[in-house]
Amino acid sequence: MIDIIILEIYMIRKNNYYNRYYYIRNIYDTYNYFKKNKILIKFKKIFDFFIKKKIVKIINLDNLKYNAIKNVENNGIVFIDEIDKIANKNTYNNDVSRTGVQRDLLCLVEGTNVNTKYGIINTNHILFIAAGAFHLSDPSDLLPELQGRFPIRVELNNLTIEDFKNILKKTKFNLIKQYRYLLKCEGVKLNFTNEAINKVSEISYNLNKKVQNLGARRLFEILERILESIYFNNFELKNLNITIDEKYIIDFFNNNIKKKDKKDYYKYIL
Repeated sequence: MIDIIILEIYMIRKNNYYNRYYYIRNIYDTYNYFKKNKILIKFKKIFDFFIKKKIVKIINLDNLKYNAIKNVENNGIVFIDEIDKIANKNTYNNDVSRTGVQRDLLCLVEGTNVNTKYGIINTNHILFIAAGAFHLSDPSDLLPELQGRFPIRVELNNLTIEDFKNILKKTKFNLIKQYRYLLKCEGVKLNFTNEAINKVSEISYNLNKKVQNLGARRLFEILERILESIYFNNFELKNLNITIDEKYIIDFFNNNIKKKDKKDYYKYIL
């Protein structure tokens, strides 16, 4: 337990608010040390301040860095996303930049020493996991040496309607919640019924199947189109409760298909 002596309390008036500050010190420190090193902090930050100060005394930072480096070298996992973007499908006209990135990654995956501010880390025993869509290329378009360093390949299935429902309902920061808080800042209260969420999931699945498979990104496109009119009319809808139900979504898409060309309608907005 850390004991605290409060030496002085005073009030500072600033912007019509009173902030209470404390001159504090640890009883284990000498008075001369504290006299030379006065610290002015808020009372609510006293606990964190002394915890950090005590940790520095208890923990040997050199041993901590050494153990952290060894833990990374033996138990570390590196995930490389969008690796299909550096695959070169045209073998006759190799893109120098893509090939160069592959060769740089090859050094890390095969095993090398990497200089960091905490020390040198060896990547021989670090697990590397790579992922990519490979719509315009194949894993075989990568360098043969790099392919050999990823011997286990797993192909994922396309998202189903149930997957889309779970993404909209069960994820912590799902799109429905994001849009609800976004419009709440403008004074609009937004609600989605379960039937509406199911319909959005069904439409997203069908568009991915018939047009282009965008994965979960399709949900962002669908919701953007549905809430487009609310964005531009939020001043008129201020302080109102808006509920999106299944009928609203069906009517919206039927009207858009009649008014616009299907190719333009299916176009993904970045």
